[in-house]
Amino acid sequence: MKGLNFVTNDKGERIALQIDLREPDKRLIEYLEYLEDMIDIELSKNDEFISWKEALKELKKEGIVD
Repeated sequence: MKGLNFVTNDKGERIALQIDLREPDKRLIEYLEYLEDMIDIELSKNDEFISWKEALKELKKEGIVD
C-alpha cells in the first residue's frame, strides 16, 4: 500500500510501521480508524457499566432528557 514502510529489526522481523501522512490512502485511513476503535474497545473491557434503564433514569434526574 502506498505510503507505508515497515521497520525491521536485525532478524528482518517487522517491528514498526511508518505512515507517510502527506499521501494518505483512503483504505489506510479507514483501517486506522478501525484500529483505533479496536483499541478503544480493548481499553474499555474492564470498565464498569450500567443498564440503559439506569442510564436513562440518571439522565432524567440530571435534567438532560425528559
